[in-house]
Amino acid sequence: MTIRDEIQNAGNSALEQLRETQSFFNYDLWLWNSTLVEIKEKGRQFTLKSLETGQILDSAHFAKIASSYKYQLPAIALQRTVIVFENYLSKIFQLWIVNYPKAFSKRQIAFQQILELPDKDSIIDEFVSAEIQAIFYQHPRDWFNFLNTHCGLEKFDQDILAQFYEIKARRDLIVHGQNIINKSYVEKSASHAVGDLGDMLETNEPYVENAMLFIHKIIVHTQQAFSNKLRST
Repeated sequence: MTIRDEIQNAGNSALEQLRETQSFFNYDLWLWNSTLVEIKEKGRQFTLKSLETGQILDSAHFAKIASSYKYQLPAIALQRTVIVFENYLSKIFQLWIVNYPKAFSKRQIAFQQILELPDKDSIIDEFVSAEIQAIFYQHPRDWFNFLNTHCGLEKFDQDILAQFYEIKARRDLIVHGQNIINKSYVEKSASHAVGDLGDMLETNEPYVENAMLFIHKIIVHTQQAFSNKLRST
């Protein structure tokens, strides 16, 4: 299989994972919304007993849980969306480094690490993993610079990149900042930052739907760009 085919497969896999994420997100929202309608609007009463703990929950308690889950779902879906894209990029980086290693020959691995590895393939895997890890430790702009500098793709429009920076910064804020806007979020998001320092940043359903569509477009765009570049390989 050519690198062109492998990149196309990586993109198709990412798009399928993105569709699954969107399906789970929409289904879970429908499920919890329906539950709240049944309890609050139709007055449905019931009890549930946990088989593991023996705890019994009535409908009023369950409504509170449903409201909480419904509020958390967009943030969870956004995290998953970013992970799908990062995994896609990681696969591209891995394929490119393995197929075009000369551009990365300056990377060094400690002698002790080499001694601990069983064979040549393991040494190569260790080298590739170290290179990819170094890339992802950098600002997302450097991820796209890799596609431009090493892979030879045309540069992305700056506004498109800024939109992604905000999505990634928001994901980081959800995971590390408890949704409270901080200096790191503002700096990472640049022109697309929303809110003021100290504000609670809400991630709602429309935002996540737009983020999923946006990531979908970037994946399709890079797939096509690589397909055109590597058509003869």
